[in-house]
Amino acid sequence: MVKESSEKPKLIKIKKRVKKEEKIDIVKRAKIGVSIDMVIWRRLRALAIKEGKLTGELLDKAIEEYLQKHE
Repeated sequence: MVKESSEKPKLIKIKKRVKKEEKIDIVKRAKIGVSIDMVIWRRLRALAIKEGKLTGELLDKAIEEYLQKHE
């Protein structure tokens, strides 16, 4: 019989280090619940990591470009 540990596993939070001038004002941001194609999301995340940016920044830029084109 194997003894089960009564200790809970420790969770590690991973935070992206962002320069002060690059921090996004959280108060001015909206959290929306949407379903997005997982392949597109992974590609966007990979690009954000490659460019050293937050995924939300790239998404904001894409939305802004779309709106400028279609408004």
